[in-house]
Amino acid sequence: MIGADWVRMMARYAAWQNASYAALTADLSEADWWADRGAFFKSLGVTANHILWADKIWLSRLGGGQAPAASGVGLDIAATRADWAAQRAKADADLSRWAAGLRDADLRGDLEWVSVLAGDMRAPLAEVVTHLFNHATHHRGQMHAMLTAMGRETPVTDIPFMPAAT
Repeated sequence: MIGADWVRMMARYAAWQNASYAALTADLSEADWWADRGAFFKSLGVTANHILWADKIWLSRLGGGQAPAASGVGLDIAATRADWAAQRAKADADLSRWAAGLRDADLRGDLEWVSVLAGDMRAPLAEVVTHLFNHATHHRGQMHAMLTAMGRETPVTDIPFMPAAT
C-alpha cells in the first residue's frame, strides 16, 4: 500500500503546508484568528488547533511523541496564534523525525488504540498513517477556504510544487 519513502514525503509536505499557513496568518489579530467564519470548527484558530491535536495524538499512538494534554478533540490546545505556530513547528519536527526512522516493514500490521469518539479501535498501520496525513489535508483545506473568503492570497498546496528536500 504505502512505504516509508511515501511517509517521509508526506511529512515533508505537511511541514511545508503548515509553515505556509503559519506565515500567512502571522499578521492576523487574535480576533481575526478566532473569528467565526462559518466553517466546521468555526474559526482558523480552532481548526488549526484541531489539526495540531490530531497530529500529536496520532503520532503518540504511533510511538513518535507524547499525547497532547488538551481535552476532547483538541480545540483548546493553543491559546494564541503564536502559541499554535510554535507548537505546530515542534509537532512537524517530531513527525519528520519519526518518519525519518521508518522502514517499510514498520508499516505492516495493525495498530490498536482508544478513540476519543469510538472507544477501542484496531486498523492496519498503513491506513492509520494515511489517515494522519489525509485528515490534516482535509482541515487545511477548510483553513484555505476561510483565508480565501477573507481576501487573502492563499499558498500553493499541490505536492508537485513542494520545494525540493534539502
